[in-house]
Amino acid sequence: MVYQTLSEFFKTGKIALQDTAHSGLYSPCGVFVSLYLDGYLRGCIGRMVSDIPLFYGIQYMAVSSAFEDTRFGPLSMEEFERVKVEISVLTVPEPVQAVHDIQIGRDGLILRQGDHSGVFLPKVPVDQGWDLITYLQELGRKAGLGPTAWKESELLRFEAEVFSNL
Repeated sequence: MVYQTLSEFFKTGKIALQDTAHSGLYSPCGVFVSLYLDGYLRGCIGRMVSDIPLFYGIQYMAVSSAFEDTRFGPLSMEEFERVKVEISVLTVPEPVQAVHDIQIGRDGLILRQGDHSGVFLPKVPVDQGWDLITYLQELGRKAGLGPTAWKESELLRFEAEVFSNL
C-alpha cells in the first residue's frame, strides 16, 4: 500500500486513496510511517490518534514521511526505488502511573508541558541503546524543555505493532 501510494504521488502529485477489503484496517487509530534508506532514517511522520480509517492514515503518513519531514528534503525517485518502510500502528496513549513501570522496547512515550511536546516510538531507545533515565532525558530535549522536564511534565505511554520490510 505504501509503495503504491508513493508511486502514484510521484506521478500525479496527489494521494489516490486506495480501499481495502481487510476489516481491521477500517478502525481509526494512531499510525507512524518511517522510511529508511541504507539503514538510516529518511523520514518519519505520524499521528498519535486519528479520526480516519487506518488504511487512509497509512497512505497520508507515507506521503508526509516522504515529502514533509522537515529534517529531510523531499524523497527523490532514485531514493524511492531503494527505500524501506516501517509502519507502527499505535495503541491509545494512557498516562504513565509510575516511571519505573516504563519498559524499554515496549513503551513509546509522549511528554507534554504547556505548548511543548515530544514523542518517541518504542523502538527509539532500543536503537539508541538508552536506559530509562536517558530515554526520559532525551524526550525532554526533543520537546525543547531540557533533560529534567519529565519530572514535572505529563507523560503518556503507548505500544506499537510494527510492520516492516527492513
